[in-house]
Amino acid sequence: MLKYSIKRLLLLIPVLLGVTFIIYAAMNLSGTDYVDSLITEDMTEEQVAALRAHYGLDKPRLERLHREDVPGRPGQILQQRSGRLGIL
Repeated sequence: MLKYSIKRLLLLIPVLLGVTFIIYAAMNLSGTDYVDSLITEDMTEEQVAALRAHYGLDKPRLERLHREDVPGRPGQILQQRSGRLGIL
């Protein structure tokens, strides 16, 4: 049973990497990004560019994949929540 569990856990790694790659590729091929949903009629081009820079969408695709300071990453969310509650 232990051997089976270890085998399944090791098979989980390529599956997670594959799913991550497929989702990332689909998001990049869609032609829109998160900032497109935030743009309003009264926003200037400078404000849109600032939003894209804030979310790292002005960087090359591979660099965006490996950014550590992307807003909304699980580690940041947990840090912010625990910091707000005074746990850290």
